Amino acid sequence: MAATLDLDAAKLIAAQLKLIPGFWDDVMITTCAADLVRWCHGAFIDGGMWTPEKQAEWVVTEARENWDKWLGTAAFRQLFRSKFVAPIPPGNAAVDYGPKPPIDCPKCNDSGFLQSPRRYCDCPMGQYLETLWGVRALETRRPQAAQGVRSLQPFEPVTIADMQAATEKHQREKAARAQSVELPPDTPSES
Repeated sequence: MAATLDLDAAKLIAAQLKLIPGFWDDVMITTCAADLVRWCHGAFIDGGMWTPEKQAEWVVTEARENWDKWLGTAAFRQLFRSKFVAPIPPGNAAVDYGPKPPIDCPKCNDSGFLQSPRRYCDCPMGQYLETLWGVRALETRRPQAAQGVRSLQPFEPVTIADMQAATEKHQREKAARAQSVELPPDTPSES
């Protein structure tokens, strides 16, 4: 099997495209032959081996038999790719990993750990983890919340009037700091 398609052989195969209306000169034959040389490298499709020559013959025959007029190089390439190039799935395509394996140990759900008291399970996973990590893994605890940290208290409802009053107070304080003049705390602002 030739690894690449010879340009002369590709020109002979591409010459058959002259039977399609709209495909008219020898420059197009040479261009399509060069395209066939670039695209056809051989493939294994449906359990069979396709040589580069066989690929080129297939795509030219399909175009001759199915096209009423020449559709252009893009459509010719798309015809080739539809048979010989597998579509690439998108990066976020779902992957079927098959059925979920059954849980072998109902005590630990195949994690190998029992929580109360914290110890290894006697199942194969627990035995494996015990030989892998030993007792130190059982002594490791998750970090606890820091001492002295207050938990969040629920907020009291705030009305629009409260927000406007707070905004006005903030603006008065900011203006007073800018002017270095102190205002009485409940002086209404001038708008």
